[in-house]
Amino acid sequence: MTYLIGRIAYSILSFLELALFLRALSSWFPQVRGSKFGAMLYALTEPMVAPVRNQLQKIPALRQMPIDFSVLIVFLILTFLQRLVMFY
Repeated sequence: MTYLIGRIAYSILSFLELALFLRALSSWFPQVRGSKFGAMLYALTEPMVAPVRNQLQKIPALRQMPIDFSVLIVFLILTFLQRLVMFY
């Protein structure tokens, strides 16, 4: 039973990683961001990215950066959780 729960959690985390990766790629293509697919990606990933972005806004050096590091940080957190689930 524990194995099944672990596999399900791992699969969900993998799906979220893929969604974040596609979101990052879609930021380079404005026509994708404005599509239904882009809206779905943002609706799926924004609840994870927004809190991290809000915390990063508190760091003065990152406030002026043109790069949004919040997606990368969430991706790293998901990868860490995925590895944690895989080994337990």
